[in-house]
Amino acid sequence: MYKHTAILLLVILTVCLSTGCGDRSNPEDNYPPYIKHPAAPIEDTTTNEATGFADKQAATYIDLFSCGVYYIKTRIKMDYYGLIIETITETYANGNERAVITKIGYVESAEKPVEGIEKESIAIYKDNKIFTLDSESRTYTVADSSTQSDGLFPNSGYIFRGSGEAELFGVSYSFEEYYTDSGEIRFYFDNNKLVGLDTLQGNRVQKEVMEISSVVPPSIFDVPAEYTEVEAK
Repeated sequence: MYKHTAILLLVILTVCLSTGCGDRSNPEDNYPPYIKHPAAPIEDTTTNEATGFADKQAATYIDLFSCGVYYIKTRIKMDYYGLIIETITETYANGNERAVITKIGYVESAEKPVEGIEKESIAIYKDNKIFTLDSESRTYTVADSSTQSDGLFPNSGYIFRGSGEAELFGVSYSFEEYYTDSGEIRFYFDNNKLVGLDTLQGNRVQKEVMEISSVVPPSIFDVPAEYTEVEAK
């Protein structure tokens, strides 16, 4: 009972950080599909947003977020009363359209391993609406929403604040920090590889970057034809 109550609270917390609800047990059989190809190299096109950052490690990623077309997979771990909770979020963005897949589960406890309890959320934002998918019942709900226009990461107003070294989940990395129109963001690097992000948009959230790409399949924003719309409870 305690474990299920805890995971419910963590689901609510994660919804505040991303969004959505629904379950999916087999990613091969359900929607949306996980990326089945390596992350494509990100071309350093240097848009106006990144002008002046040519000598900065974050320039390519500022450019990516400014263009608003990206796929990113991140992981968050937090201690919840001695239980380590892992949240993995996959976000596909293309302008004002977003698809967000969030999976939450226990990975370990302070005393002994805990059998994983997972909750997966799938949400699609487009046309000022949020489509919440339940892949188990093959149904979805629709509600008005304008949050997709905010994006997951700041897309403008980057001002270099400074650089240095700091810890990300217990490991020291070099970082670059920027002010933006919607908050602060810190990029963590292992040599030239982006390994983490630290965003401050109301709440400070550290994320491990597992994968990042400029490849976004347009079909990821479509509700499958076999899904049936139902009223939200």
